[in-house]
Amino acid sequence: MNKKIIPSVAFILLKDNKILVEKRKITKSSFPGKIAIPSGGIEKGETSEQALWRETKEELDINVTDYAYIGKYFLEYKEVDFDTYYYVVTKWTGEIQNKEAEELVWLNKNNTTKLGIDTDVKAIRQLQKIYDNKNSPEID
Repeated sequence: MNKKIIPSVAFILLKDNKILVEKRKITKSSFPGKIAIPSGGIEKGETSEQALWRETKEELDINVTDYAYIGKYFLEYKEVDFDTYYYVVTKWTGEIQNKEAEELVWLNKNNTTKLGIDTDVKAIRQLQKIYDNKNSPEID
């Protein structure tokens, strides 16, 4: 049986060494009630960057102005799998609004213990490596 693969994008908002995470609504079909990095599907004909801009606007009501690609991770989940592009977002315009999640919380970027999705943990660890080993303007 071939499972459906859903291309998606996840956005790690980074501010003052903290990352924005969401508690997913219990009514969500994937990862209900889990603490996760905000994410959304990539629509047909859309690039991962276009999905990043659209999804951050739809879910958080912000416009991304500075971001960097972290990596792509594959996750098997029940009857579908997710192929997710992760980005770190360091600058945006607008005030963050919760338009999708049950709750939004800022966590220390070194605290991955509360995250409920394996690929989110991998992406945060990759971000930590980049942040700790490379003091670039993209990650400051």
